[in-house]
Amino acid sequence: MNKVLGKTGTSVATGTKGPHLHFEIRSKQSASGYTDRYNPAYYIDYKNEEQLTASERKTQDEVAGK
Repeated sequence: MNKVLGKTGTSVATGTKGPHLHFEIRSKQSASGYTDRYNPAYYIDYKNEEQLTASERKTQDEVAGK
């Protein structure tokens, strides 16, 4: 089953390559906020930009409005 985890979009952040999604795993909350944050890349199998096929790259460019 697929679930939407978030939506991509543009922000005022500099150095980004168009629409993106910031995603992290937070496991512990204290009075001052979340203290344990983890990069999900250690737990999720994903493709980086160099591993995308031409078709996948084209789809991403189309979604990004390029």
